[in-house]
Amino acid sequence: MARKQALKLLNGKRPEHPPDIYFIRRKPELLDKYLDVEEMQDLVRDAPPKFKLNYNLFRLDPEEKQIMRDM
Repeated sequence: MARKQALKLLNGKRPEHPPDIYFIRRKPELLDKYLDVEEMQDLVRDAPPKFKLNYNLFRLDPEEKQIMRDM
């Protein structure tokens, strides 16, 4: 019950720019999007100027899908 409530609270939050890795891991479609090189370039290009550098600072590990499976 507590886990379900915690996930509801976490999933109800609006993501930051870029969203944190835990937000991305909970949604496989987001994980695919953030691991795709072209999608990432589009996200960075479309991001507000003050958030552009965050995408480079918090770039995902290419092994992230396997990390997620292992969890």
